[in-house]
Amino acid sequence: MTTSILKFGSYTFGASFHVASTPGDSALQVDSVPYRDGAIVSTPRIAEKIIEVRGMLYSDTSTLRTKMDALQAAMNVGRQKLYLHADRFIYAIKKSFTTSYDPSSFDRYCDVSITFVCDTGLYESETESSDTWASPASGGTRVVASAGNASALPVYALTFATAGTANVRLACGSLYFSLTGAVGAGDVIQVDAAAKTVKLGSTGADKILLFDGTFFGLAPGDNTLTYTYVSGPAVSQIVTTWRDRWY
Repeated sequence: MTTSILKFGSYTFGASFHVASTPGDSALQVDSVPYRDGAIVSTPRIAEKIIEVRGMLYSDTSTLRTKMDALQAAMNVGRQKLYLHADRFIYAIKKSFTTSYDPSSFDRYCDVSITFVCDTGLYESETESSDTWASPASGGTRVVASAGNASALPVYALTFATAGTANVRLACGSLYFSLTGAVGAGDVIQVDAAAKTVKLGSTGADKILLFDGTFFGLAPGDNTLTYTYVSGPAVSQIVTTWRDRWY
């Protein structure tokens, strides 16, 4: 059973707070076309998400000012994880913070409205998923399942058994990337589809010169990975790690 929670960073909102709005807009470019009706509309992508949280602070064992100080401090710490449920989050930044005091109850309670901007536009699983493909054979396939309803952006970690000049490929459908160049025995080359980086796992050294192709993600549901060995050191293991994502 999913547990509802309203939390920003390390701050957990009180029971009086609730989510007032969680729209999911698309970003579109619309250009008029001379001498014809209608317009050219770009391929839609997910825009930033705007989430509004409302609630009430009230004094009990703590003064209202003390509670307001704590809330203001927690909202002004920059980009943090915003939770609406315990099992998934979205990265958010506080955009606006408004208050409404009843003049007759200034020291007793206050209505609060907070607007967050979520730059990724998608919720991510709190738990990271991982799949280990041991001793892949050239031409072999591996099914990796993503449980979200939006594309996940994994890290593919390929371990090379021996030193030499490698030439291998990892594909998912028609999308693929190749790693070609010098590697050491036991080197783990991490291809990060979100950050668009290729690094040596042990040191973080940049290995983008090995890379050619696409930083492909995982579609919702089953994804079939195909490993191809061309020459040089073979890959002894492929570890795929990702967080399921939702609109």
